[in-house]
Amino acid sequence: MKSVLSEISRLRNGDDLIIDRKNTNRYRVVATETDGSKTAYYFTAPIYNIKTLKAVDLNFHSENGIAYATGSNVGITVSENIKMENAEGLCFISLADKISHITEHEVVCGNKRIYPTTNGVAMKLPCSEEKSYSFSIQTNKPFLEVRANDKYFALMSEQFRPFVSISCVGTTDGNGNIISPSKLAYQKINDRKYVISVTPCSPLGRSVLVEADLYESKLFQDATVESKNPKLNNAFGGVGFIGTTNEFGEQWLYSRPDFTKMTELNDKKILSAVLHMPKLNNFSAELTVSKVSARFCSFGSTWDNKISESSMLTDPQINGGYIDLNMMPVLADKQGRLTSSEGFILKAKRKNSGFSVISTGDNYLFPQILEINYR
Repeated sequence: MKSVLSEISRLRNGDDLIIDRKNTNRYRVVATETDGSKTAYYFTAPIYNIKTLKAVDLNFHSENGIAYATGSNVGITVSENIKMENAEGLCFISLADKISHITEHEVVCGNKRIYPTTNGVAMKLPCSEEKSYSFSIQTNKPFLEVRANDKYFALMSEQFRPFVSISCVGTTDGNGNIISPSKLAYQKINDRKYVISVTPCSPLGRSVLVEADLYESKLFQDATVESKNPKLNNAFGGVGFIGTTNEFGEQWLYSRPDFTKMTELNDKKILSAVLHMPKLNNFSAELTVSKVSARFCSFGSTWDNKISESSMLTDPQINGGYIDLNMMPVLADKQGRLTSSEGFILKAKRKNSGFSVISTGDNYLFPQILEINYR
């Protein structure tokens, strides 16, 4: 995502964007339409800085060979290390290479590339022949609890809230296309420092793409579950390989909106609601979506205890770089009023038909966007 407004313009097919300046919700941009309705574009994490309330610009700025960026609650400095700092604390990520080039959207350090996210950075790290790439992370906060699996690593401020999270996006080929998962492992050095290793899952992989972000509360509470690791929970993973892979078996996504972050819609009539989920691979499995039959826990859901499907919803549609889901049955009653629900399940329409790589609610590099038109 180059910028918040450019992504909204892309979804509007270039239509004029008249922004409602009275909006105070950090998760959304509101557009006033010519027919008198309004369209809110809710992002899965805040897109306005918590102090300045200015929109995150997703650009690097440079001075004296050092790159700077500002996220929704974090200040980022890239020099010989990446430093991410907010009111809660700071962490460093080792680079082992000095900066050789800086542009608005990219910092080059040797053969590594760094990109801004809405609250941290993404790192494109070189790899070959399924060999791993390792880097260290260090915080100024001692004795943080670790929550991790082979997809993410998180240092927890509270039981269910990370301070910092590192998430695998996937293995990319020479053209930058995601062709397979990548896997993460960690080693504890001391109470503040860890070494993270990321391994590509394809011999054709030329790099691994990884996110590192300080935490913001999410618009969607979600988790993937998978048949090959039936007891594994993936609450803080930023990507889903929905369908079938050698690494994960069959994978589903469970997702539920946090309705407390949309209370300004309580007295409105919702006319349409579409969730735009970034699609990150070229060849994707056909997906299907259904309501869940009961409440699920995003921090405890696994393949072994997964909740069954309820009523089927309209099949998702591919829209350029997005997979679009009609969210009206999940968000609104028959009169178009906002109503709570237990969310939805996304899975492949046919078994063993490949996989679609999609962003989950924990992705700051390619955030999901919930588009709601209302009066």
